[in-house]
Amino acid sequence: MIRLFLLFLLLATPAAAQAVRVSSGEHEGFTRVVLQYGQPVDWQVGRTADGYELRLTGNAPRYDLSRAFDIIGRDRLSGLWVDPDTGGLRIGVACACHALPFALRPDTVVIDLRDGPAPTGWSFEAALDGTDVPSLGTKAPGPVGPVPWNWRDMALGGRWSGSEPSVVPQPLLPETPSPRNIVLETALAEGFARAATQGLVDPVGKPPPVKEPAAEAPEMAQISLGIQARPASQQAVALSAQGVQCPGETRLALQDWGDDRPIREQMADATTSLAGEFDRTESEALFRAIRFQLFLGFGAEARALMRAFDGPKPDAPLWTTLSLIVDGGTDPDGALRGLAGCDDPAALWATLADPALSLAEVNTTALLRTFSALPPHLRLQVGPGLAERFMSAGDTTTAQGLSDAILRPLASDDDRRATLMQVRLALEAGDAATADRFLTQLLQDPGPLSAQATVAQIDLAALTGAPVAQATVTSVQAILREADATQAPVLARALVLSLALSGDFDAAFRALPDSPETLGALWRILAEKGPDDALVTQSLSLDVSTQSALSAETRRVLADRLLTLGFPDAARFWVGGDDPLLSARAALASGQPAEVLRLLGPADGEEARTLKARALVKLDAAAAVPAFAALGDAASAERAARLAEAWPELAANGQEPWRRVAESLAAPATPETALARSRALADSSTRTGAAIDALLATVPAPDAP
Repeated sequence: MIRLFLLFLLLATPAAAQAVRVSSGEHEGFTRVVLQYGQPVDWQVGRTADGYELRLTGNAPRYDLSRAFDIIGRDRLSGLWVDPDTGGLRIGVACACHALPFALRPDTVVIDLRDGPAPTGWSFEAALDGTDVPSLGTKAPGPVGPVPWNWRDMALGGRWSGSEPSVVPQPLLPETPSPRNIVLETALAEGFARAATQGLVDPVGKPPPVKEPAAEAPEMAQISLGIQARPASQQAVALSAQGVQCPGETRLALQDWGDDRPIREQMADATTSLAGEFDRTESEALFRAIRFQLFLGFGAEARALMRAFDGPKPDAPLWTTLSLIVDGGTDPDGALRGLAGCDDPAALWATLADPALSLAEVNTTALLRTFSALPPHLRLQVGPGLAERFMSAGDTTTAQGLSDAILRPLASDDDRRATLMQVRLALEAGDAATADRFLTQLLQDPGPLSAQATVAQIDLAALTGAPVAQATVTSVQAILREADATQAPVLARALVLSLALSGDFDAAFRALPDSPETLGALWRILAEKGPDDALVTQSLSLDVSTQSALSAETRRVLADRLLTLGFPDAARFWVGGDDPLLSARAALASGQPAEVLRLLGPADGEEARTLKARALVKLDAAAAVPAFAALGDAASAERAARLAEAWPELAANGQEPWRRVAESLAAPATPETALARSRALADSSTRTGAAIDALLATVPAPDAP
């Protein structure tokens, strides 16, 4: 009972690190196992006595095997567990099969267990240490090593026939347990089996002997722990990384549904054979006509053909989704749902079908390959919006690949749109030179993209800090007055930036309520390029909401300029707690030396030590003398000594003329006689006068009135 309690505690403990998710699927002729690592891996597969082992280079990951057998039986795949010695994933095989492993993506490994013997010389049939292993027979043994016993047999009190995980359950004894006991036994058996396959437990003794089942047990009393979800007629198809069936290359090969001939010729070929003998519709001709409409980007026409002609259309769900996409629509719950991870054209069209899809789920390699193969008109039709999505998600590499594909030979207006996309990609990447090169090309003849080109020009100026002409501001204001609701936000932002870059910061801040998201960019331009009067006017408002909305770098630049202009308290407000050195400089300038020491604490950099020494001058000048001396700043140490009236120190180490002053002020020995004291006083007076004359000689004479 103690061991059982500890086992359930172990199974209920959350993992400390992200586990590798293992899923599976059953197909005609093979069973597929999919492992999603979340990062690129270097892997190898080799034979073992009971199947295969998958091993990674580097640290062994933790595998989540809890859902591995949710929708498959154990006819081919008998078990999965982690080898405690190597950390590799062991794959138990229960058939005369061979493994076909491959990388679906750099971070996803797929292993197919295919019926029949391996091809001659199959590299995966050798053990990972290079030794030969006998071929798998009609039934491979179950897991070995950490799981030598059938835990389900143990859990069900011997009512599980055989010691291999792949053996099907046998009927119970005539005395049927209650439904509650059946549920409890099932859950317990599954827990033990899951723990065993994950290598979490080892047997503590020999399992009880298997009891022979009753000869005539009622069928209703059987316990079934395996689930076989695949119908026998299901065809062998590829899977996405999520385990969803992929349609394959040919069913979505839009680039092959038309050619380079004139459209009228292709249209004639596609429609002349629709009606055959006795006006019956020829299925293949109908399919060809529908596919050609999709090739042209005529989605409504393709749907009309599907409605107009009866008869079976196996790919109608796919065609419907494609027709909506090429018409500029979406179909997130259509036939392509869950297929963005496929390594075929479905990756592109599933991404286009669902605007809310997380782009992390997309097989971008397959997407770019498919997009690049599309005809120019389809690339232009779906490409810009798709590139925008990837750019907004921060995946500029994929966005750039889409843009490069769009740029291939197009008509003039198409070329302008592609050039504008290149400008925006370069701006997003902060590449001012590339953006300027493409923008110069676009501005020579912007055509219908004049407004977008003007906005891009202002964005480039905001990136580089270049001034904007008043004519550009006027142009933006005119375009904004005519803009619709979709264009207005972009143009409102451009107006704020153009006003600021033209030097009219008062007008820029007045226009800011129409584009509140531009606040950070406006204050950055003010901090870096704004004139002193505009900077002081806006920053002395000390608005807390604005301060919290700005980036740390913008606030630092703003505070540094305010401190230079003589506004230390405002400087401290804007810098906040992001820069202790700048805050300490502001505190020192505002006459708060104790605050300087608090802000800098144990900081030991040269600038921090200098600021602390300067603060000590105001608090305890004598303590500042060694602090400056440790910094090698003899002049500051001497000034601190003068303020502290440390005359002996100055007399010993000071520079002329202060050394002579210090010598004269240092307390001399008191003579014993009155005459001697008088002479000493006279000598001291003479030396002091000479020292004062020397000091006065270092002060320049005032200019004549």
